[in-house]
Amino acid sequence: MTGIETPSQQARSLERAIGRCTSDEPGPTLIVVGGIHGNEPAGIAAAKRVCSRLEQGGGLTRGCFFAMRGNLTALAKDPENPEKNLRYIEHDLNRMFTDSAEAQQANDSETGPEFRERDEIRSAIAEAAACARGEVYLLDLHTVSAASPPFITVADSLRARAFATRFPLPILLGVEEELPGLLMDDATRRHGIISITIEGGQHRDPRSVDTLEAVVLHALRTLVMIESRDDADAFSVVRRASQGRAGRVYDVRHLEPVRATTFKIEPGLDAFARVRAGRTIIARQGEQDSPRDVLAAESGLLFMPNHQTDIRVGDDAFFIVHRVRWFWLVLSAWLRRRTHLHGLLPRVLPGVRRHPECAGTLIVTPEIAAILRRQVFHLLGYRLVRFSAPPHAGWFSRIFGGVRTIAVAVRILLLNQQNAGHAGLPREGEWVVRRRWLDVEKTR
Repeated sequence: MTGIETPSQQARSLERAIGRCTSDEPGPTLIVVGGIHGNEPAGIAAAKRVCSRLEQGGGLTRGCFFAMRGNLTALAKDPENPEKNLRYIEHDLNRMFTDSAEAQQANDSETGPEFRERDEIRSAIAEAAACARGEVYLLDLHTVSAASPPFITVADSLRARAFATRFPLPILLGVEEELPGLLMDDATRRHGIISITIEGGQHRDPRSVDTLEAVVLHALRTLVMIESRDDADAFSVVRRASQGRAGRVYDVRHLEPVRATTFKIEPGLDAFARVRAGRTIIARQGEQDSPRDVLAAESGLLFMPNHQTDIRVGDDAFFIVHRVRWFWLVLSAWLRRRTHLHGLLPRVLPGVRRHPECAGTLIVTPEIAAILRRQVFHLLGYRLVRFSAPPHAGWFSRIFGGVRTIAVAVRILLLNQQNAGHAGLPREGEWVVRRRWLDVEKTR
């Protein structure tokens, strides 16, 4: 028998827990997870630093702090050179935290390492939430492959948004619609945890560790879990790292998947580069001798372009985002607090009806969805559970299709054909939109 450990055995040599600190005084619980992706060790290093600070500085003034590692199997692949670790072994762990019946049935028959990692992380978070003596918050710490300022992604409930805006960083909305199975989404859905994801900078940039450490310290301070003097410069560190984009909010408009392992972003394109629909070549992929151009499907700003060294088909190639002005955020918050409005929507909007099995969920005919679009549902506090993206077509086809769709929608509106021919569960082509879980819980 050789002395070489299998990846599974190596993973067991790492502990899930990084550190834990509790106070006798009740208060918030802050859970920090680092290394959900094996090639992103910066979050673990940052959490270790914070644990050392708490140990040397006398601990917390109130509440509880938990820090844990994510994908142990991927993290242990090359302990001497963590930057060479795989992002994941078989499945992207941060796409596996889902409760859909179909996915759950498939997961039950799987025995890959990421399924075990997911279940153990869920158990650890449940244990931390169970002993909480106040509100529970979660920071999922990541880094990105391209040069980028740090930023926050958030499932846009009002409570999660309020927490995210305490950090002087740009905020990205709508990512959970494009990427189902995120850890932050799962923690909120299962335990009511206010969760955000922090992308601390580029993988191999040592400043990413500094930024993520400062983010955690600022979270502890803003939750009044440590004395302010323990975090004297954390806010300034985070603000400087934001590169002048602190407080700006962006909304996802397009996600492009990787379709070939030869995928490569065009040189010079990093986060926040401006792109134009049908004109900007963002990447190339396909056969080695004849790679095809990947053009921007939307005009906007490039976000999270994939520069990973280990690219796999189905990974995220890049996002295109638009900036959201604060006027719309304020209006959205006001509308969401009008609880009677949500009861009126299926009554006053033809082509919109309540889901017969899911509370707070609406079914929308595609003709009406063509007019309301996803931005309107975001404004009203709904996330898109199932929707169709606009087709990639020439300008003449888009104009003709748009006129035809609007004509059909106007006919439905004028004739008030709210549920004519439509009832029951959603049919093919219909959109499904659902209120944010934390928003619903807050208004009950």
